[in-house]
Amino acid sequence: MRATQPYLGNRLRTLRMEKGLSQKALAGDMVTPSYISLLEAGERMPTLDVILHLARALETTPADLLGEDYRDVFAPHPSAPASGPSAVAGQLYARSLVDLGDYAGAREVLERELSQAKGRSAGDEVLELSLELSRVLAAAGDHPARLELLDEMLAALSGAVPAVRISVAIDRASTLRELGRFGQARDAAEELLSEEFLAEAAAPHERVRLLGVLVSVLCEIGELEDVERLTQELRADAAATGQHAIVGRAHWLTGMALVRLGRQQEAVEELKQAGSLLQFGSMSMLDWLRFCRSTASILLAAGDPESALAWLTTAEAAAGVTDLTSERMALLRVRAEYELAAGNPSRAAELYAQVTEGPEMLSGLPLITALRGQADALRGAGEVQAAIEVLRRAAQLYEESDSFRQASAVWREIDELRA
Repeated sequence: MRATQPYLGNRLRTLRMEKGLSQKALAGDMVTPSYISLLEAGERMPTLDVILHLARALETTPADLLGEDYRDVFAPHPSAPASGPSAVAGQLYARSLVDLGDYAGAREVLERELSQAKGRSAGDEVLELSLELSRVLAAAGDHPARLELLDEMLAALSGAVPAVRISVAIDRASTLRELGRFGQARDAAEELLSEEFLAEAAAPHERVRLLGVLVSVLCEIGELEDVERLTQELRADAAATGQHAIVGRAHWLTGMALVRLGRQQEAVEELKQAGSLLQFGSMSMLDWLRFCRSTASILLAAGDPESALAWLTTAEAAAGVTDLTSERMALLRVRAEYELAAGNPSRAAELYAQVTEGPEMLSGLPLITALRGQADALRGAGEVQAAIEVLRRAAQLYEESDSFRQASAVWREIDELRA
């Protein structure tokens, strides 16, 4: 089965009719009803932005819409050389696959192009491709592979201009956080804050990224003393960029920090400001998905499950256009949080078990968060001994990540349950 025009036309018509949509409704503001008619007749092949619009409207994936060989639609022309003097064609192809939600395909392309660039000793291309691959690995949740790549990049960038080296170093601190290596992430972030380059007027966006990493790490390990001051610096540096997207992310990060400080209503206000600046269409599909998921989680912590459900449902719909197991599992964790908040601890415990056990389970920071939630669900369902076992696992993970304050809090919780 190939992603041909007749196949796409038939598939498009079938899905539209199953959803009960008219051609006008499917067209929306993106195209005209007559264009939808031409697509269904097999007389047109849509551009990437139209494919993404159609997939979202039909609540399916681009791959399902185009067919099994959908990658061929965006691959470089077969008459072109597999690898020319640069890797531009491969990079563009990989970006198209990312837009389609095919991160595995993008990774395959970039790893091939990177290997060829290294063989040509093309230093600038190696750097560009490595940065592109790093972003794909982060999106795909393969943090061990990303850390290995970033370490390799930093070794090669020892004498490079500060802007590039520090940007990669911030990515590394973020990756350590995602791996649950909180002590190392905190130390790396605090060391970077002393870099002279980050004090320059040209680097507020990088300082915002770094402060975001440090704030989130401090919240996770329970070292909250400096969090409020750092979030104030974060918002001030974001405002200095003059970019709505960066300011919105600063409000988003502040909201997450305020939840950890127990100031839920203030967190909700920060989210409202973030939502006014971070609109769908101004962000990538993956960033929008994560913002919706995070918003749902914060609203649940603030005691507003009804509002949280709307954001969670939106995130689940957005997840339909990606092939990321990590995002699917992260959303399942938030769905478990919702079930617990809605008074269904047994169902929540079942959902938590799906993300804390098995080959596709969460890892690093998301796993620890899920284990804490799973223990709450088990306790609510009357399974106290099972809750203790889950908490013991969480405490051990905290200790392994040098988060001794959080580990002590969990051990105390275990003692209370035993009593």
